[in-house]
Amino acid sequence: MAEGIRRLPSLNGLRVFEVVTRHLNLRLAAEEIGVTQGAVAQQIRGLEAELGLKLFDRLPRTLALTDAGQSYITNVRRAFELIADATETLKPEPLHLTISVTPTFASKWLIPRLPDFTAAHPNIDLRILATDRMRISRRMLWISPSVMAGFLSDRG
Repeated sequence: MAEGIRRLPSLNGLRVFEVVTRHLNLRLAAEEIGVTQGAVAQQIRGLEAELGLKLFDRLPRTLALTDAGQSYITNVRRAFELIADATETLKPEPLHLTISVTPTFASKWLIPRLPDFTAAHPNIDLRILATDRMRISRRMLWISPSVMAGFLSDRG
């Protein structure tokens, strides 16, 4: 059986710590997080107590990171980046579809049908290029308006 994760400090405390280190001000950190200044101060005191060391020096109107706090925030930020990267890889890559049509075709036929299409295919990032000048690319798939009409009307 695999070993469990070693005991971690409060994740809320770590999150608050990261925000406070960017602002070095409890009030600004509280505004960013959407809690009171007292709640931020309590989270920082709790984290310092849990770690058994001081992370900030309290100065008039500001805070300063201690050497321990400076060292700790580097690793905490790296850990948050790893979590953010892991979360991002879970998200499916959106499919991109660019449709190049004349402005008349776009306004009279395509745009009125877009709500149904986007509701049926929320994972497709649809881009419409309405222009009288057609740009040719090797990556383009040419579909006649009648085929596109059939594709859109069959979904419903």
